[in-house]
Amino acid sequence: MLIHNAGYIFSGVLTLIAGIVVLIKGKDRLVNVLYTLTNLLFSIFVLAYYLGVNTADPDLSKFYLMFTLVNLLTVTVNAHMIWELLGLSVKLKKVIVAFYSMAAALLVFFIIKPEFFLESSHPYLYLQNFFTPGPYYWVFVAFFGIVATFFLGTLVKKWLETSGNEKTRVAYLLIALMWAYGTGSIAFLPIFGINADPLF
Repeated sequence: MLIHNAGYIFSGVLTLIAGIVVLIKGKDRLVNVLYTLTNLLFSIFVLAYYLGVNTADPDLSKFYLMFTLVNLLTVTVNAHMIWELLGLSVKLKKVIVAFYSMAAALLVFFIIKPEFFLESSHPYLYLQNFFTPGPYYWVFVAFFGIVATFFLGTLVKKWLETSGNEKTRVAYLLIALMWAYGTGSIAFLPIFGINADPLF
């Protein structure tokens, strides 16, 4: 539990600091603003998750975990940031608008009907409480998965089309993001009844 909590806190704080530094270095660049926004949203997720799994009251835990809805925006802003960085945002403008619109619609829907997103939390492994999915939690996961898969696919396409330093640059991004989304998605497994340690 101590390692789990320390890891999440360290990750959230480091991410927030990185976002602030990047914004200070170039607040007039859209890609920097999007990077900072991505990091801020992720830090909100970390705080909500930390409070939710460390709260003994199942209903209060659910209240905190509801804020993990920010991941609808996190994955969308992250995709937009990568496309802006690689010069693909103009070409993918309609996709970006569609993803933001869907994220906003789902956010409003789950805020109005929170019981569709989560039910009262329950203990899991060494955590005091953990997510108990509502009947439409899968829609949240599906949206997250579709956006992540689509934008990672555009990165793979970009990597295949480039050469030299640009190819190496895209490869670093691709490896980092596949690692982040691959390990981060492990936390979805126990929500759907598949035993997995959320520490990873």
